[in-house]
Amino acid sequence: MSADSRPSAKPMMLLIKEKQAQSLWPSSLKSTFTHKNIRFFDVAKTEIDTTFDYYGYELSSFYYSTGVPMKLELSSLTMAIASLEKSINSYHVLCKNSSLTINDIDTVKAGVIQNFEVAYEQCWKFMKRWIELNVSADVVDGVSRRELFRVGAENRLLDDVSFWMEFHQSRNLTSHTYNATTAGHAFDSALLFIDAAREFLKRLEERND
Repeated sequence: MSADSRPSAKPMMLLIKEKQAQSLWPSSLKSTFTHKNIRFFDVAKTEIDTTFDYYGYELSSFYYSTGVPMKLELSSLTMAIASLEKSINSYHVLCKNSSLTINDIDTVKAGVIQNFEVAYEQCWKFMKRWIELNVSADVVDGVSRRELFRVGAENRLLDDVSFWMEFHQSRNLTSHTYNATTAGHAFDSALLFIDAAREFLKRLEERND
């Protein structure tokens, strides 16, 4: 589309983390664009469908000429938390089975830990996205995890920063060294994290408008 044929209304802007911006024209034109396997499209002025979760990109800012904010698509976060909850429930059921060996139980625990890692990663990334969209991208650009959680608590997305930092430390342990000690610590954290994750999701859903 040439500059002369562009619509007079301001296009909405999507600014991805690496500071590269692209424009989408009004929904009546049904514009689409693709950037490094990330597809954005304007459906009806309020809905944007993305696949950025699976390619490591994060939405930093959303500007709309009408002032309508973008809603976060929470399905991947919801599924991650549900998977963690299912794995924990399975552990509680299976550990009562006397025919299972220690190795069997350890395998089940490993599944819980893996689901904890995914759910934790989803939680802090969605926390960051919500703050970028509703507060300011600059507030959480390049900050430590503690500062991210502090801003999250300031905006009532969580209550206890120290509690979330313990989850962060457990996640870091499994990233760098995996042995019986770190696995045990991560498993204990997973059992505590599920309630915190569910509460975070609840607050995010209540404020995702």
